[in-house]
Amino acid sequence: MRKILLTTSALAGVAMVAGTAMAEAPKVTFSGSTDYYVRVTDYDTPTGGTEPQNGPGWDINQHAPASELVWDANATADNGLQFGAQIQLRYAGNATTDEAWVDFAGSWGRVVLGDDDGVIDNNQIAGHSVLPIGAYDTGRFTGAIGSPAGWSSAFSGPTGGPAEASEDSSKIAYYSPSFAGFSVGVSATPDTSSTFGATNTATVGTYQNAVEATLNYKGDFSGVGVGLFGGYATGKASASNGVSREDLDAFELGGSVSVAGFAVAVGYSDGGESGLVSNAGGDNGKALTAGVAYSFGAGKVGVGYATSWDAKTTAASREMEAEYYSVEGSYTIAQGLTGYGGVMFATRDNNAATNSEADSTIFVLGTRVNF
Repeated sequence: MRKILLTTSALAGVAMVAGTAMAEAPKVTFSGSTDYYVRVTDYDTPTGGTEPQNGPGWDINQHAPASELVWDANATADNGLQFGAQIQLRYAGNATTDEAWVDFAGSWGRVVLGDDDGVIDNNQIAGHSVLPIGAYDTGRFTGAIGSPAGWSSAFSGPTGGPAEASEDSSKIAYYSPSFAGFSVGVSATPDTSSTFGATNTATVGTYQNAVEATLNYKGDFSGVGVGLFGGYATGKASASNGVSREDLDAFELGGSVSVAGFAVAVGYSDGGESGLVSNAGGDNGKALTAGVAYSFGAGKVGVGYATSWDAKTTAASREMEAEYYSVEGSYTIAQGLTGYGGVMFATRDNNAATNSEADSTIFVLGTRVNF
């Protein structure tokens, strides 16, 4: 993988040196979106449980990942080298830079240098990939009103597990062109806690020299679309206060099929013992996701499912289990305006001796404006 990165970096360097003249200066475009939703939740635990019985509640929230301002700059040099840059400003609460990078592309593929998601996150196929909302993708709905800490994090396994540990950390990535439907991606992150140059190598759960690799396939067979995905992540775990932790060793698999407006996707992830205290016998959890959707004109409806299990910090710890079900839909009301809604049912069980289960019913109605 190191040879691949060095080779692609060299290709980009040669292309830049070979001809620096440009037909014209980079063109800058500006875009963005704002997403707000109303959420009603009913969180409940058994009578006598150690967690509070909160009952119903409601709030109004901004979906942060879908509320950003984006600046793009793109150009093509006379020698054919495509290059550009992107800056994403997220303005949920306080304005912060979400991602920023420069990239170079040609017939040999694309190289990205900066703060962007890793190749696993960018190439992933999982249950949420086909859904109108994909609620468990971000977990933005599953944190029930008044629920205790850990309720929403019980759902982090399905789409935010160790295999995606690098998130927006500073990295270099290579994406190959497609050959007979197959493509590969490789990204290298010096420190998964490093963003825009700010580094903290002592943070628990972070990794040094993290490498991600993916293999994707996309094909069409007489109107039947097929997608396959596999990703693996490895890296050196950060020790904390002299406590040794297990290295990053996680993978994800996924697949999708689409035909005549219908689409089905599944995903599986296994975090192994990544980031846990060494030799403690813990498990970072496994997860399975599934989604079925149907598109009709400007509308889309779908049913989603996700479950995570085997999550425990030591061999003697209680195993956390969670399940999530959704019925959801979206409709493009006008160009740049989309409405969405759904009902979700979530359950969690920490396998305590008594009163260990909790559940939540969540109703969501929202709208997004793209400009």
